[in-house]
Amino acid sequence: NGFSLVLYLLLGLCTPRKIPLGEGMEKPRHEVWVWLSGPLVLLAVSLFLLVVIRLQQVFIPVLDPAGHGLSLASLGLVVHALIFLLPLPDLDGGRALLAVASGRFRALLLRLYRPGVLFTYLVFFLSVFFGVTNQLAAPVYGVLRGWVNLLPF
Repeated sequence: NGFSLVLYLLLGLCTPRKIPLGEGMEKPRHEVWVWLSGPLVLLAVSLFLLVVIRLQQVFIPVLDPAGHGLSLASLGLVVHALIFLLPLPDLDGGRALLAVASGRFRALLLRLYRPGVLFTYLVFFLSVFFGVTNQLAAPVYGVLRGWVNLLPF
């Protein structure tokens, strides 16, 4: 769709699409893993980039500017993963929370999620503008860097 393409090209934002879940799946448990798989993969790729940076620093130190670029990419992936984990409508964290919620809590979530994607984009822009996303990402990024520092090289 054209609107999605314009949002992606100009702002780097994607509009959500339905993910088909199989009929034989245990709905809540499997659905949560489907929604959490995206952010977990982003964190794994970030960790991989940090290992590559470490290898580059040890074996090819002359390419330090490339390591700096990879470091920024790794931090960007952590920020991206944490944004997706926010319990907002149309984000992975919100959908995972909705998959396991029941009763009054589920009804409350459905009421809060009525504004939809516009509310999510508003919260996203405000959290980026006020630096909330970087503040959330700093400890997670520090833990990933700590794990890489445990490597013997």
